[in-house]
Amino acid sequence: MYPQIRHRGALIAAGATLIVAAMVAGHALLATAGEVGPATAAPGVPGAATAAASAPLAGVFVGGSAGDAAEVLRYERWMAGAKPGFTVDGVTIFTGDANWSDYDGSVGWEIAEQMFGTLDRQMFWSMSTIPQGTTWEQAAADSDGTFAAHWRKAATTILANKHQPAGPVIIRTGWEWNGNWFWYKGKGHEAAFARAYRNFVTAFRGVPGGDRFRFDWNVSLGFDDGTDLAAGYPGDGYVDIVSADIYWSPGEWGQPTDGTAAWTWFMNHKVGLRWQADFAAAHGKAIGFPEWGVKGTGPNTDAYLRSLRDWMLSHNTVYQSYWDSNYNYAGKMSDEQYPSTAQAYRSIMAPLSGGAPVPPPTAPTASASGSTGCSFVAFSATLL
Repeated sequence: MYPQIRHRGALIAAGATLIVAAMVAGHALLATAGEVGPATAAPGVPGAATAAASAPLAGVFVGGSAGDAAEVLRYERWMAGAKPGFTVDGVTIFTGDANWSDYDGSVGWEIAEQMFGTLDRQMFWSMSTIPQGTTWEQAAADSDGTFAAHWRKAATTILANKHQPAGPVIIRTGWEWNGNWFWYKGKGHEAAFARAYRNFVTAFRGVPGGDRFRFDWNVSLGFDDGTDLAAGYPGDGYVDIVSADIYWSPGEWGQPTDGTAAWTWFMNHKVGLRWQADFAAAHGKAIGFPEWGVKGTGPNTDAYLRSLRDWMLSHNTVYQSYWDSNYNYAGKMSDEQYPSTAQAYRSIMAPLSGGAPVPPPTAPTASASGSTGCSFVAFSATLL
C-alpha cells in the first residue's frame, strides 16, 4: 500500500521468483447473523447498515517460503481461540514476474505440494499482468500475441490444479497499480493499463473453463500521486470486484496514531474507503480487501478494527485478507507481538469467516472501454 510495503519482491525457490499471500476465497458458505453479529454504523458513515450481514470470506498472508502451509494452520489454531473451528476460506497466491520464464513457472510452483498444494483451501491468485522488461503499451498492443499466449498458459495451469475446489477463481492482476513503489506503476500509462487489463481478462476467459474466473481490479488506499483511476478502469465487462489494500501504521506515512482518527483519515482520503465504495457502487460491483494490516498499537485500536469490520459487513465485501506476517510490514498478530492489538483483532475479526458467495461473472461486450452496462447485485447469486 505504501512505500514500505514492497512485499512482492523476488522470492526465489525452485527456480521461481514469487510472492505468496494467503487470504480468501472459498467455500460457498454463508455466515449466519449469529456468527457475525449486527453490523453497527461505523464512525462517519451515514446510513451504515445496522442489520446483520453476510461476512466476507476470510484469509491471511503468512509468508512466501516452502512449508508455509503449516503457518496457515498455525494461524487458524490461534484464531480458533476466539471462534472454535476457525478456518480461512482460501489461500491467495502471488506469482513471479522477473521474466517470462518466471511468470510461467511460478504458477505451477505455487500449487505444488511444497507450497500450498496440500491445503484443501481454494486458491485466489494475484498475478502481475506483465513481466519485468515489458511495458503497459506493449501489453496493450500485443502485436504478435506473445502476452496472450503466456496469459492463456497461466490460466490453463491454474484450472488444471487438482487441489482447486470447484467454483469461482478470483484473479487479481496489476494490484496497487496506482502506487509508485512497483516498477509497473500506472501513472502516465492509464489508458494502456486499462487496455492491457482487458487483453488479460479476454485471454483468461478464452481457455476451456475460463468462465470460472472472476477479476479483481485493485488499488492502494491512502495514496494519491495524481494517477487517473477512472482512466485506468478497464470497463464493467472486465471487472467483477473493486478491491483495495489498506494498512494502518500509527504515526507513520502521515497516518494518525489514534484509531478513531485513523478511521476518519482513511474514510475521507481522496483515494479512501468512501471513494472505493462510491466507485464500486457506481459500477455495480462488490468490493474486497485482499490485503490489510495494523502495525503496532495506538489509542482506540479496537475502535478502528470494529469500524473496519462493520464497513466490510455493510458494503457488499466479497473477501478480506489479513497480513499476518512481518515480511516487509510488521503486521503479524498471531505471535502477539502487539498483545492488546492482537487480542482485539482476534475477537473482532475471527467471526468473519465462511461468508458471502463470490459474484457471478460479468460479460464483455464489443466496447473497448468504459461501462458495458453489465452489472450484478452483489451476493444475490449462488456460486456457479
